[in-house]
Amino acid sequence: MAERRHTKQRALRPEAPARPSRQLTVRQVITAAPSPAPTIPPRPHGNLDTATAEQIAVIADQVWPVVQSRSWERRAGLRVLLALLAEHPGQTWQERWLASGLDAGTTQVRDLFALPTQREHAGHALKVLFCLRVIRPSLPAFRASRFKHYFQFFEAAQADPALDRFLELVEQTNTSPHYKRCARMDIAGALTTQGIELADLTAEGLLHHAIETRRGRYGAGYEHHIGHLAWQVLHESGHFPSSVPATLRGAMRAPAMTPAELVDSYQLVNRDVAEMLTRYLTRRSHDLDYSTLRGLARDLCDIFWREIETINPAQADLALSEGSVR
Repeated sequence: MAERRHTKQRALRPEAPARPSRQLTVRQVITAAPSPAPTIPPRPHGNLDTATAEQIAVIADQVWPVVQSRSWERRAGLRVLLALLAEHPGQTWQERWLASGLDAGTTQVRDLFALPTQREHAGHALKVLFCLRVIRPSLPAFRASRFKHYFQFFEAAQADPALDRFLELVEQTNTSPHYKRCARMDIAGALTTQGIELADLTAEGLLHHAIETRRGRYGAGYEHHIGHLAWQVLHESGHFPSSVPATLRGAMRAPAMTPAELVDSYQLVNRDVAEMLTRYLTRRSHDLDYSTLRGLARDLCDIFWREIETINPAQADLALSEGSVR
């Protein structure tokens, strides 16, 4: 008697190869943080930490050629600004900059000079010092200066092939010139304030720059556009890992907590156990997506250990008594 099958049932074919399992790409949720500082900071024109105003001016004239009258103004600005910084303790211009209090960003350098010409020249000199990597400002100090077209000045001084490639990719995007300028300014600002080259800019670093720019309202009305195009270009070019969200909006949607922050959120009484769970979750965090890690933290800290502390507040380790288990 012939075997009967449902007309819509497919015959089993043992010889057919098994379908490969579907590979899922786990989206990495990142935590905003400045990019790690390189061992050797960028010095596109050599170490100028202790250079004189004249030495810096000579390099500036090579990077940004100007007519003789403007060159004189540049030298004048560097002299008065470095003389001001020299009044503060430190071996380098960066140390004196920090000692001066100007890095807080509450005072514009221009405002320290009375004469209009000195104000203008000092502002230009400060831009030179930032672009030549003589001084690394904080984000508030950088934004307080309100430089015009800073990104163009910065790009010309860097001798950074990765940055040059980024500029080419930005120019190829199908968007308005305004947003292209914004992307260039975002990167120039992030590299300046974090003291890095483009190769060292992490997704965490750009996320940090975007969030802090919004928080400080440093975008001159464009805070909500900060970082979007720059992030897109860096992601599509492979600069960021593929597991990083493809858009800045996606990266900002659900900020991740570190394993320590996850454990601390449950306010466990026994700090030794809390430390043990933090170490365990830290190890597991390299293999798990954030949603799974957060669920594991809830199971271990809330459902398991907080229940143990409720039953037996004196429980000090995982050697549970019979009464605790019941």
